[in-house]
Amino acid sequence: MWYNTDMRTKEQNAAYQRAWRFAHKEQVTTMYKKYNFAHKGQRKKHKATYYITHKEKILARVKIDTLKRKYGITLAEYDQMLEEQHGVCAICGGADPSGRRLAVDHDHETGKVRGLLCTSCNTRLGFLEIHRAAIRQYLSRASKL
Repeated sequence: MWYNTDMRTKEQNAAYQRAWRFAHKEQVTTMYKKYNFAHKGQRKKHKATYYITHKEKILARVKIDTLKRKYGITLAEYDQMLEEQHGVCAICGGADPSGRRLAVDHDHETGKVRGLLCTSCNTRLGFLEIHRAAIRQYLSRASKL
């Protein structure tokens, strides 16, 4: 039996259950797979309902996690940068035409965050950085004509 009723506290019981699940990983995995398969429609419906009711909370968490994982900054640091830039793009000085939040611009080699850009400027800057040598070569050839 995976649930020990002799233990008195929640913490002790939780520790026992964790240890049991760790010791019986294959059995637990098989059990979850069977349950998930048998209740596929019910689980899908529950997930959809949960997402609809908690959408704002989920999106906020995703935003926070993405900022930390991809750029190493917190939401507070992002908001501070946004305030310092007066809520506009660091290059063109406008709001994002798509209505989205400003993208975090960073150096792909060092990972250092440089500022916040609208979608248009971020896309163009990314293209220019990737094709910098080819663009210089083209411009030097074109200036000789």
